[in-house]
Amino acid sequence: MLVARADLLQDLPKPEGNALYIYAAVAVVFAAVVAVLVRSLLGGKTKHVDLQAALAEDLAEYPPAPAHSGPRILTILGVEVRVRLIVVAPYGKNQPPISADDIPGLIDDIRRGLGEVTKTDKPRLKAWPAQLSANGFAPTFFRLVTSPDTDGEPSTWVLAAGPARAGGRPILLGIAAQAEHPHKLGRLVLENRDWVQSLQLEKV
Repeated sequence: MLVARADLLQDLPKPEGNALYIYAAVAVVFAAVVAVLVRSLLGGKTKHVDLQAALAEDLAEYPPAPAHSGPRILTILGVEVRVRLIVVAPYGKNQPPISADDIPGLIDDIRRGLGEVTKTDKPRLKAWPAQLSANGFAPTFFRLVTSPDTDGEPSTWVLAAGPARAGGRPILLGIAAQAEHPHKLGRLVLENRDWVQSLQLEKV
């Protein structure tokens, strides 16, 4: 215990002249050393690490879609788009992981023909870790996938995200697509039944 008795301190000679400054400097150094020792013993403050940072996507860095050569093009709520990013994650506990190679088959189970669109549009296919919250997936997708346009203003980009069923398997799906002209679709939160109604494949 670093405790000084008042009666012993009173018996010490009082510093004079420059000695007062020397004592003060020694006290400051001593206090700093004690603080460092205490911090090393108790452990410093743990730096927060954003584990989702590696999942971030900046759509401004994406190249344009290749020239369309397929027989059909995707529309989202009537707007013709080219798919630039597809994110799929397992939903719930004890679900098997998903790889990027699984994505074309999974989305084809949601809307027949979507798997073929990945061959013509050549979007980036990203498999995210399992998610435990269906309601939290869309906000996470919108936070991590950013477009170069201002929120609330007409944009060529549309982001859609939410739970879906690929066959009998529950998954979480996020799509970023780009239209030729600006529109006001913005960010869409879709439920299981909404995907089939909102996404259509039109003949070119």
